[in-house]
Amino acid sequence: MSYMERFSLKGKKCIVTGAASPNGIGIALARALADAGGDVIICDIAQGHLETHTEKLRGIGSDAHCCLCDISDRESVNRLRDFALGKFGCVDVLINNAAAFQGAAAEDMELEDWKRVIDVNLTGNFNMSQVFGREMIKRKSGSIIFISSKSGYTYDVPQCHIGYNTTKAGLIMLTKGLAVEWARYGIRVNCIAPGNIAADSNQARIDENHPYIEAWTNMIPMRRLGGIDELGNLAIYLASEASSYVTGETILVDGGYCAV
Repeated sequence: MSYMERFSLKGKKCIVTGAASPNGIGIALARALADAGGDVIICDIAQGHLETHTEKLRGIGSDAHCCLCDISDRESVNRLRDFALGKFGCVDVLINNAAAFQGAAAEDMELEDWKRVIDVNLTGNFNMSQVFGREMIKRKSGSIIFISSKSGYTYDVPQCHIGYNTTKAGLIMLTKGLAVEWARYGIRVNCIAPGNIAADSNQARIDENHPYIEAWTNMIPMRRLGGIDELGNLAIYLASEASSYVTGETILVDGGYCAV
């Protein structure tokens, strides 16, 4: 197998969560997997642009499908598993991208808001990993990729994201723990940690030239936000045989933010 062939995902069956936004990280990652030859199921808690995205993925040549799923609800995750196995027969690659935000100063944050962020970002990602990890264990093969954040390494400023930061840090340890426990089953578990990205979650701020944008870019050595497509190549690498001896790693894609 040549070096370039190792990056191919031809025949690989993939799932990407949190992919309903029109210009979000989730659909960018799904496009990357499809472009590398993977067949992809995209899912989200709400319909959003799932059907439109699915048609576009099929246009790339992927056997693509979409499904609603609330990752914080184990029964909803079980239904997604049944849907995926019915369509594909197996799952080779799982990208856990779905996340919840709640902006509030720590002293003002409602406990229910805190619990919701924990339920989605930690419990939900564990739900997905355990349910699909059990299927991967049966086959002694699989790649799980979490989407954490530079927010798992350093606290967000000038905004207040106490719950988000805490859970993104938790995903980094969840990555390490699952990688250690499941290595004997041939399952690799890794994590991508994006920095400030020009995605839907920041688009309104970009459009209005919000002070946050200048504050962020001043803290980034490359002096710009990242693009959603700048995450796809790394996802292909971690999903493919090109990274066959890589597990338990979290890789920052942040323009140097955390190097300062």
